[in-house]
Amino acid sequence: MPTPLAQELEPKLNAAINAINEIFSPSAFDLKKYQGCFKISMQESAFEFVFSKIMQQILDEAPNMRIDTWFKDNISLEQLNQGQLDFVIIPHDVGQRPKLHKHLRSVELYRDELVCLARKTNPVLQTNWDQQTYLNSKHIHVKDNELGIPMFDQSLSKLGFQRNVVIQVPDFNAATSLCCHSDLIFTTTTSWAESVLKSDQLVKLSMPCQSEPVVYSLFWHQRSETDLAHTWLRLLLLGLFKF
Repeated sequence: MPTPLAQELEPKLNAAINAINEIFSPSAFDLKKYQGCFKISMQESAFEFVFSKIMQQILDEAPNMRIDTWFKDNISLEQLNQGQLDFVIIPHDVGQRPKLHKHLRSVELYRDELVCLARKTNPVLQTNWDQQTYLNSKHIHVKDNELGIPMFDQSLSKLGFQRNVVIQVPDFNAATSLCCHSDLIFTTTTSWAESVLKSDQLVKLSMPCQSEPVVYSLFWHQRSETDLAHTWLRLLLLGLFKF
């Protein structure tokens, strides 16, 4: 464990080491010849809606770059702080950001709205889909140990309501599969819902309760901010959602 003095010196040492590295670095950064490896942790849905959109560009512009990825529930912000990761992409409720170490940086990539999924034979489709029906239904929940209880459920609790979550699963695909084969309701993002509706087994329902958007945020450590390849990949990710 680093001592308080070591933690205080870390940003200064990082800046000094980066400055020394720049002295011995080539005057021009050649992305085509770059052979480094980036280690990225992300939630399952970010593979579909974030990283898949830049993979071909990485192949075209940095053909020798390698990417190693992990699911966020396996390694995440603590490992980013320790230098074992370069980036972490986390979906979280507005107002519910993970607790950050002081040297971690983050930026919002994009926002999405909550909707519900139900299989086509679910009895709720024969009723009036409103808040009471939603609360009376049985639910699937994708757990996130790092963020804890979602802001949406916290808001319901303040109003005296509670979802009947009968099963918690580790990822979106597992939740979608259960939703396809049972009368459970899966509350998820619009983007994920639209991607799985192609299977023709599910229908999308509006969120009948008041809710805040879900934010996908990119996290990195300040030690990497002067690294040219790191900056290139970070700006590439940010550029996906700038209009």
